Amino acid sequence: MSDITAAREQLRTDARVYGEQLDVNPYTVLLREVQWRAGHVEWLRTQLQALRSVADLSITRDDGTEVDTALVRRYDRERDRLDRIVKVAIDAGIAERYVRLAELHGEVMHQVLQSALNDPLVGLSDEQRVQLVEAMKRALAGAETRRALDVDALEVPR
Repeated sequence: MSDITAAREQLRTDARVYGEQLDVNPYTVLLREVQWRAGHVEWLRTQLQALRSVADLSITRDDGTEVDTALVRRYDRERDRLDRIVKVAIDAGIAERYVRLAELHGEVMHQVLQSALNDPLVGLSDEQRVQLVEAMKRALAGAETRRALDVDALEVPR
């Protein structure tokens, strides 16, 4: 292997230390970052809650001044970062984007179900078709109601 080839290979290896280029959706990246940050804040919160007493939240210096512990400072910094990334996500319109995607998903599902119901190979009578449509409406309404109560507007539709 020539010196130039070896040097190029070493550069490629060194570049991988920082990761490689990925083909990503910026909305997905923002949403994942919100989720990671929220996880960090929640973990730090549980660590703080596990402390034995409020006295563990700060340290008294020799001059009598109280200073927050590293854990408290880290928790505050992570909350600030979470606030900033959430604002970026809101400003980028992530919630609205997922609403549009959910609406599109609903339209596609409607078209697929309509095609299936009207397929002569399925062999449904008009009465069976009406009963099936009504049953699907009830099931979807129940699922959407449960979903609306269980999740917030920023969660990725599953």
